[in-house]
Amino acid sequence: MLRTLGALASQIVAPVAAAAQSIVGLGRRRAWVSEGRAHVEVRGVHQPGSEEAGERIVRWLEKVPGVVWVEINAVVGRVVIGHDPDLVGIAGLVGAVEDAEADTGLDEEPFAAVSASHPDNPAKVIAEATMLGANSTGAAIAMGARLLPLPALPPSVPALVSTGESVSRVRRPLETRIGKTATDLLFGLSSAMANTLAQRPASLLAESGYRFCLLRETLAARRGWARWAR
Repeated sequence: MLRTLGALASQIVAPVAAAAQSIVGLGRRRAWVSEGRAHVEVRGVHQPGSEEAGERIVRWLEKVPGVVWVEINAVVGRVVIGHDPDLVGIAGLVGAVEDAEADTGLDEEPFAAVSASHPDNPAKVIAEATMLGANSTGAAIAMGARLLPLPALPPSVPALVSTGESVSRVRRPLETRIGKTATDLLFGLSSAMANTLAQRPASLLAESGYRFCLLRETLAARRGWARWAR
């Protein structure tokens, strides 16, 4: 059984670590490297009438030293770039995309809304893994705290966090400002902390099981996209 659990853990940890290494940062523009290609969000190319601007962006990026080929996927608002990582890294490519947007007048346009749900986006993998870890750790702490004479928060505190997550008046401004994945992570970590301080291991274990299933689903979607992309 231990061997099975170890194998299962390695199937989760390895992709999560690879996803973490591929992320440029926590800025508003999503960008990562996957399967030897750079994926960078581009403003405005998903909008009707932006075809000429998209072609100009492709020609701009093709002139960057180290870039081998460039392809725009306007539907998801991204540019996919084959490049030599020894000559240009993902940070340099993001800078080139920003320069190309400014040159074509797209630098004030929005990103495609569907871009946030791209199955190859590693941020979702890392968020689910983080919430799984937070709830699992919290369950262990909560069970230990019950054996000690430590005060616990009232159950109304975790309930308040859960209510805030489900109320659109609270959630929608956060999603607009920081994005859906970051909002999910914020509420997920807040809920894990509240349940830990309230010493509710059962709730934390249930949430851990839920996050484990979501993480496996997200990894499966990412593998499916990688097979299709090849």
